[in-house]
Amino acid sequence: METLAETIKAWRHRADISAREAAEKLGMSRRTLEHIEQGRPYKNETILRLAIERLEATDGETK
Repeated sequence: METLAETIKAWRHRADISAREAAEKLGMSRRTLEHIEQGRPYKNETILRLAIERLEATDGETK
C-alpha cells in the first residue's frame, strides 16, 4: 500500500492541480496538505483516502 503522501501526490498529479487547489477540495489548509505530503502523520488518514477516492470519481464523471 502506498503511503498517504504518495497517494496525495499521485492524485494531485493525475488531477493536474496545485497544493492550494487540492487543499481546498479536501477542506484543509495548504500547509496541512504540504505537511502530509512531506510524510508527517495525519490522524484521519482513512477519511482523507476516502475523500480522495470520492473526488477522483466525481472528477471522472464531469470530464
